[in-house]
Amino acid sequence: MSDVLGDRVRSKLQQKMRVLQHALRIRQEIISSLLADRETGRLHALIHYLTELAGGDAGYLVLLGDTGILSVDFYAIQDDVRFKLGSESGTGSINDVPVYHPAARTSCYGGLRFASSLVLPVCRDGRIVCLFEIGCFSSALAEDKRRLVLAVHDNIVPSLLVLRDHLANQVAKRNLQTQLDRTRKMYETIMTGSHDMIITFGEDARISDINQAGRTMLGLG
Repeated sequence: MSDVLGDRVRSKLQQKMRVLQHALRIRQEIISSLLADRETGRLHALIHYLTELAGGDAGYLVLLGDTGILSVDFYAIQDDVRFKLGSESGTGSINDVPVYHPAARTSCYGGLRFASSLVLPVCRDGRIVCLFEIGCFSSALAEDKRRLVLAVHDNIVPSLLVLRDHLANQVAKRNLQTQLDRTRKMYETIMTGSHDMIITFGEDARISDINQAGRTMLGLG
């Protein structure tokens, strides 16, 4: 009896070590993406690795922001497979827990037709912020590989959230910079194009800028 129990314990420990090994590999890809300011190739490698781990034909990762999609990375074993976002890209309904679909269906995103697929969402405050989907085009995903991917996915959720937040911050910074550039350009256009005197003041009530028309009117050149 003790030998049987010992074998079971060893088997569970080996299985746990295997999960942690795969999770560590994926975390390394995520860290590399963060250090490289989200290098596309790194996330592509992450999707590739997880798809092969599940025994799938294709897989993708969607990172979602407050108002829409932040990023999509896709991998397929066939070069002619295309991932398309649009009005016909998904099924419309996504659960907030991992779901295995054993029957033919359209992928949640990308308009792919899978014979079977595994959907792995990551949620925060009741809202999906990341979503993996891995599928096969002509067969079922093996149960043992599905279980392995589910366990690995549970281990990488915190890293995925860090990746998602980093990308959301980068997008927010770019949007703010774009707005700032537009405002600055508008200001410069008004200052240089107006024939009226325009004076701006700083917080200390001192003149901070005066346009050319104002300089001419005041005899400042």
